[in-house]
Amino acid sequence: MLMADRIAVMDQGNIEQLGSGDELYQNPASLFVADFVGDANIIDVTVGNDGHTTILGTETSIPPHDACPPTGQYKMLIRPSHVELEDSNSAAHFHTHVTAKVEESISTGDASQIHLILECGTKLMAKCSKNHHDNRIKDGERVLVKLNVEKSRYFSVSG
Repeated sequence: MLMADRIAVMDQGNIEQLGSGDELYQNPASLFVADFVGDANIIDVTVGNDGHTTILGTETSIPPHDACPPTGQYKMLIRPSHVELEDSNSAAHFHTHVTAKVEESISTGDASQIHLILECGTKLMAKCSKNHHDNRIKDGERVLVKLNVEKSRYFSVSG
């Protein structure tokens, strides 16, 4: 994506989206583009009449926010860099959080790629700088997960 000003993402011979690499990554037009361009966490959610988003299979309710769509069922895209972690013993509990188990933490140099599994079975990936967690988070540990939902994207499950 560094070699072109504009990129066309195609699916079965049809152009799904045309734009810069940053546009495709930050504002994908479809789930296909979201999953194709960069790492993606795609989570099944329901948006209620009150604007709260509930992660399916959990009791986690995310308050209404600017990125929130109308009532319905959606696939929510959140990039791994928009997933924040704290160990479950931390005094700094998030306002909205969900508990997960660390499946694996992989060092990628100045950052870590952390694979998580929520209590409902949904898998997530987080990318955290080494400065952020200083290797405090270990495989098998339970952590609090905060999703930066202001940077999320919602895609209708009906098409």
